Parts: sequence; C-alpha cells; structure tokens
Amino acid sequence: MKHNVVMWLTGAVILILINLSIWQKEAHLDEGEVIYLELAPVDPRSLMQGDYMALRYKLSNSVYTALTGVTDTDNNQEWQDWNNQGLSATDGYLIAEKDQNNVMKFVRLDNAEAMTASQRKLQFRFRDKRVKFATNAFFFSEGDGALYEDARYGVFRLNTQGEVLLTGMLDEQFNMLGNQ
Repeated sequence: MKHNVVMWLTGAVILILINLSIWQKEAHLDEGEVIYLELAPVDPRSLMQGDYMALRYKLSNSVYTALTGVTDTDNNQEWQDWNNQGLSATDGYLIAEKDQNNVMKFVRLDNAEAMTASQRKLQFRFRDKRVKFATNAFFFSEGDGALYEDARYGVFRLNTQGEVLLTGMLDEQFNMLGNQ
C-alpha cells in the first residue's frame, strides 16, 4: 500500500513538472519578441538530410571569434593550434543589435554593461567547437524540403531571459516559407 502511494505521488509530480514545462514554452511562443537570425552557408551536400535542414547562423561566427580570437577557420594554422587546445563546453550570453528588419547583429559578449533600447541579450551554448542557439536543425514534413530551399533567416521568439525558440524560416525578402 505504502509503495503504491509513493508511486502515485511520484507520477503526479512528474506530470505536474511536464505540464509546467509545456506551459512555459507555450507562454514563450505567445509572448516572446520576434527576432530573426541570418543563416550562414552550410555545405549543400548536407543541407537537407531526410526531413530536416541543418542550420548555422552568421551570428555564431561572431561569437566564435569573440570566444577564441580566431576569425577564419578554413586552412588557418592559428585555428588548428587553438582547435588542438580546445575550449571546454560553456554557456553564455551575447548582446546583439536589432536592425530595422528585426535581424540581430552581434555587438559583444555580455559583460553586464548596460544595453541600448535596440539591443537584446541572447543565450548561446558552445559545444563540440560550435556555437549553438536554440537548435541547429529545422524539421519539416516529409516531402516539403523544396519549400525551404530559399531560407535565409530563422524566425525566433526571444523571452526576457534571453532564450530563443525557432518558429519558422524566411526568404531573402522576409517572406515566411512553408505551410505555416
């Protein structure tokens, strides 16, 4: 009997925590500020694999340079030397400026200095020698890959803690792509 009560209470707590997490993500999607991150080129041979698109962001390049001091990773001895030393996994925040099209441009790593009205704090993660934001993949329905071939920007919802959620893709003229 006592064992069953503990199991039921544990199950109830787990369900409450899962529902709280869902509610927080839904609030983030409903109330988060809409921002755009420009996509960086990805090797076209691996751009579409199955039912998702591999993503990289131009903003990641600036963060990478700020973290490592290395600007060009292609055939660069300085990068090779740094890469052999490595940088441990880290989480952090950057400050980015929102332009007239809501596209975020790197300003600096967060150092607790005041921000202007057009600047926002964004969370990033540095893992496996790569700077990552919310996700590095965009999933879509089977057979819809052609709808996203012209993607140039990721559409995100930014909350007050600097967390971003990917919600869609835009083309070069800021038109929403896909069946949304």
